[in-house]
Amino acid sequence: MNKKRLTETDIRTKFITPALVGSEPNAKWDVMTQILEEYHFTKGRVIVRGKTVKRGESKKADYLLLYKPNLPLAVVEAKDNNHSVGAGMQQALEYAETLDIPFAYSSNGDAFLEHDRSGSGAVVEREIPLDQFAASRATAEKLLSALVAELTAPKAEVIDLHSSPEFIRAQLAAEIVDRQHGHSTFGQTKLQKVLYLAEYIFQLPEIDSRPRRFPRGPHDPDLIDQAERFLRDHEWFAVELRADGHGHRYRPLDHAGDHRDFFTRRWPDKASRIRALIDEMFTWNTERCERFATAYAAWNDLIIWGEKVTDATILREVLERWHPDKLNIPKSSWLETLQWMRDHNYIPTGFGHATTSAPQPEFVL
Repeated sequence: MNKKRLTETDIRTKFITPALVGSEPNAKWDVMTQILEEYHFTKGRVIVRGKTVKRGESKKADYLLLYKPNLPLAVVEAKDNNHSVGAGMQQALEYAETLDIPFAYSSNGDAFLEHDRSGSGAVVEREIPLDQFAASRATAEKLLSALVAELTAPKAEVIDLHSSPEFIRAQLAAEIVDRQHGHSTFGQTKLQKVLYLAEYIFQLPEIDSRPRRFPRGPHDPDLIDQAERFLRDHEWFAVELRADGHGHRYRPLDHAGDHRDFFTRRWPDKASRIRALIDEMFTWNTERCERFATAYAAWNDLIIWGEKVTDATILREVLERWHPDKLNIPKSSWLETLQWMRDHNYIPTGFGHATTSAPQPEFVL
């Protein structure tokens, strides 16, 4: 096989991933729990200008290697075989610095170049043959264990506060699932609605969802898919079909509950209020959740567009511009929902993104 003719993706699939996994049972990285491919993260800066919220430039590491769930150990950058072994090191070091993790690696499919950022090793950079890389995990883990033992609290906090929006979103989703998964009404639809409401009511720009108008209310499919992957990858919860085949449920995994400290540190001033909203909706059926989220989103859209907000204009958005299924819910139920929102001070402010474009003005000839 001529490596020079292979793409970077081929190099990763045929040489780098097998080298990470290794062949020895006690000297390999677990592909299910310790290896994340194409790991997206950002610098974490959230720029707010008026009603516009924008996240900083996005980054993507080819591989993120984990010591254990939530504790990154190394970043690996891949290049095709027309590059040198260390061609990806500068990029790997940039990502390792941003994520504050000790090891950076570069590979072109011939070998690995390792850079030890911890300052604890005798050698800062060394080249590792492909067939020996998996065995280096033991050395790296011993080093990180020592670092964690020495700096447990600061290290945990720094890693928690790294700039991955995926991890931040997963924290919020995990808190909702953790508090609601035991009730028979809870499933994917309810998670979608509570997640949207928590983000928009408590103005969490870190979540940065892009909700659109779906039959059952505001929904960002990409965010939910991403959050569910993280729940599974961190061994918090798994989503699965219910026994009767209708709907989904969330099953606790070995590390369910591990997110709680992260959640509290992420939003120290809002955590208790977010939890109160989640608990308030614990026994609600799907339709009630749908009404609350839809009415809130329609009202919020009007504010974003600079339109007049009245019960009539909100109902027009819900009943005429959302989805025909909304007509199956009586108008009186929508009015009760709006009054309940006012009574409980759940008043939209125009935060975030509209679920659709503004209506075009009508011209009378």
